[in-house]
Amino acid sequence: MLAVFQSFSVRHLRLRWPRAGLVVLSIALGVATWVATGVLNHSMEKSIQLAATPLPGVADFYVSNEDNGVHAELAKHLRQVPGVKTVQPLTVEPVSIQLGNGEFRQVMMIGLDLSMQEEGPGDASAWGVEVSDAAKIKFGFLLGLRAKPVLVGQELAKDLSADSDVLTILAGGQRWRVVSAGSINASGPMATMGGNVVVTEGNLASTLLGRSGRATRLDVVLEPNQDRDEMRTRLGDVLAEQSSSFPAKLQEPKDQDDKVRDALLGLKLGFALCGAGALVIGMFLVYNALAVSVAERTHDIGILRSLGATRGQVQRLFLGEALLLGLIGTVLGLPLGLGLGRLALGPVQKVLTDIFLPMAAREVEISLGNLLAASVAGMGTVLIAALIPSTQAAAQEPADAVRRIPPTLSWIFRIMQVGGSFLVLLLGTGFITFKSILPPRWGSYGGIMLLFVGCMLVTPVLAALVAGMIRPVARRLLGIEARLAADNLVRAPGRTGLVIAALAASVTLFVETAGLIRSNEDAILAWLDRSITTDLIVTSGGALGTSGQNIPMGEDVANHIHEEFPDVKVLAISFRNLDWDYHGGKTRVLLAGIDARVYYEANMERHAPVPHLDLFRRLADEKATAVVSDNFAQLHGISAGDTVTLPSLHGDLEFRVLGSIEDYSWNRGTIFVDRANCTEDLDFKLADVYDLYLPPDSDPADVENVRERLQKSEWGANHLLFAVTRHEAIDYIIKLVRQLYGLAYSQLGMVALVAALGVLMALMISVIQRRRELGLLRAVGASQWQVLRTVLSEAVLMGAIGTLIGVLMGIPLQWYVVQIILFDEAGFAFPVVVPWKEAGIFSLAAMAIVTLAGLLPAIHAGRLRIAEAIAYE
Repeated sequence: MLAVFQSFSVRHLRLRWPRAGLVVLSIALGVATWVATGVLNHSMEKSIQLAATPLPGVADFYVSNEDNGVHAELAKHLRQVPGVKTVQPLTVEPVSIQLGNGEFRQVMMIGLDLSMQEEGPGDASAWGVEVSDAAKIKFGFLLGLRAKPVLVGQELAKDLSADSDVLTILAGGQRWRVVSAGSINASGPMATMGGNVVVTEGNLASTLLGRSGRATRLDVVLEPNQDRDEMRTRLGDVLAEQSSSFPAKLQEPKDQDDKVRDALLGLKLGFALCGAGALVIGMFLVYNALAVSVAERTHDIGILRSLGATRGQVQRLFLGEALLLGLIGTVLGLPLGLGLGRLALGPVQKVLTDIFLPMAAREVEISLGNLLAASVAGMGTVLIAALIPSTQAAAQEPADAVRRIPPTLSWIFRIMQVGGSFLVLLLGTGFITFKSILPPRWGSYGGIMLLFVGCMLVTPVLAALVAGMIRPVARRLLGIEARLAADNLVRAPGRTGLVIAALAASVTLFVETAGLIRSNEDAILAWLDRSITTDLIVTSGGALGTSGQNIPMGEDVANHIHEEFPDVKVLAISFRNLDWDYHGGKTRVLLAGIDARVYYEANMERHAPVPHLDLFRRLADEKATAVVSDNFAQLHGISAGDTVTLPSLHGDLEFRVLGSIEDYSWNRGTIFVDRANCTEDLDFKLADVYDLYLPPDSDPADVENVRERLQKSEWGANHLLFAVTRHEAIDYIIKLVRQLYGLAYSQLGMVALVAALGVLMALMISVIQRRRELGLLRAVGASQWQVLRTVLSEAVLMGAIGTLIGVLMGIPLQWYVVQIILFDEAGFAFPVVVPWKEAGIFSLAAMAIVTLAGLLPAIHAGRLRIAEAIAYE
């Protein structure tokens, strides 16, 4: 059997090496897309988990009180629980530190419960804090003098001033002078911070950050061989007893990981679907190539069957041929995918840093499971694609095959083909219809994937119908070349239909993505125009950012602004992250503390068209009330009159919901409360953003003058203040939206490349199969240019049909993504905006790509020698 495989299959692949190479390349690109998306998903998830939960991997349990912080005194009570080994208060917050060149850099301040005795830091070593003996002694000495000593990461130490140990840090809304006691060597969990860290004693860190006595979390480490469920109960009992004095919640590390995964799941699934889409398109192209290969070797198959080869042996020959091509493509695709992942890591990291949290992923995270899944997917798609052609080859009768009788598709096969397509479409519709009783996301994402595959399966039938409609028009109105091309499309629907399906799939995905972006952009732009009515937005530590990169500011900043600009209204806004139940697990929602009365009066004064503005007046007048975003209300079943429970410094507090407003700040929803009514309970002493409202008659020059004076003043420089105008803020947010969806465009480029390879493969096969026909055309007087135009015309017609079908399928797919998936993921009910302009541009681009793909086969056809072409058989 091996000898037959070598002479029958391997020899054929050598003779048809361009076609085999295209099959290998399409599989390699599909596998590479799968691998690249997998390693990026894994790398970004790990990086965001490290950013959301710094220094993981040490504790068995976390004790926290959301962003309010947890009282470090609670650690004493928890240490008394039997089975607890250690309880370490940990403070982790971003701060800005002045470098040797005078510029500021954002770094992470780590506050640990350092045991500064003769042996120096004790428990800190568990996080990878390695300190020299000299630094330990100096740190303890400075701490005894009531100075403010810190230890800096080695990477950071290189950029600090070498002339003085006194450093300037911006933290907790103030400038602090601290003293460097030396540097640390970071290892283990601390190494994940990238060396940009400032480590100090826990109580000192809390003071510098303006939250004296409170840590970010308490890390609880258990004694060996403790029952986790029993320890959870014991620790929970202690927290319940201390809730009135020390409100806090108990969590496991996996709880934090689950929240991050939930926030990223929609993005990860979108990436994964694009990777799977590339493989599915590749599968159709492999099927097309193998089907043509079977047709070409009908005579050889008949001879094998006449010599005694069984049907099973013939089928295994073709399956082995496909698996060989799939193996080569997979082996090439794995390193290619890792390379693409490394190239895309920087841009993807920048986008997610701007949107979610600051992160530092220096290398892609290579997962053996991801590589194995990509290999199985690549080989599996090839095997599935080879099943039908290999079965058809084995089913041929020896006598018919030897006589070169062309195989004809039975009516049963045609019914099965059409019926199978509609069965997949029906199954996808069922997934969507009954998604409420299916596991989360099975219905929405499983349904869209089945609909996508079903559309690809039915596209060859649609392509044949469209080609049949085009042929009469081509005969009457177009030249001889276009007429021959249209005839060839109708005569070979099996070869051209699948390639048109691959092209239509890429157009469909592009139209859907472009429509999603346009729907997002138009809705968000309208919302921003209505909701951002301020003249200037002031932040500290850096320009406006949405991922925690700015440093909170104290009330003294607002006081300085009032003194300098008496006519300017100052609106303070503070943000917090909260845990919320969602689909049986925990997710993150946004809590926004806003000076409701200032917001109401400033917008009333300038007659701003802010919807539901009166809700903010009520928010200021009525205590213990809240306003929620529309998506929060829809996702969590909250309506006006209901109550929401928020964690505070003094235990849980209930807030009555006044109503909901349009807001797209966070995908799991936003809760607005009045800062003035709950500053003490929710720790809103610091503001993340100050919005400045100039008098209504101010012009752009007045706004620019205030910004310049604000940033160049001495107190503005001391607080590292940045100010952006309303239009700059809107442009920045829209830029983030476009960057996020730009990642999807990059993946669609890979899918489009696979489709272009399919067109190239189909036309090459067409030239090979029609060699005698093209030779006869040349013999009766057709020029090389006419033959070239015939092949190019076929490429253009294939592109036109595929583009038309892709646009027609992309619009309903876009509606489904915007109205169903986006609503399920974020509760955002955006109006559907059909991207006619983008669809037109991509359609032209697709036509150009298809034409270029057909150029090489066309040139090859034009160079055929008449005598050799006629004597081909």
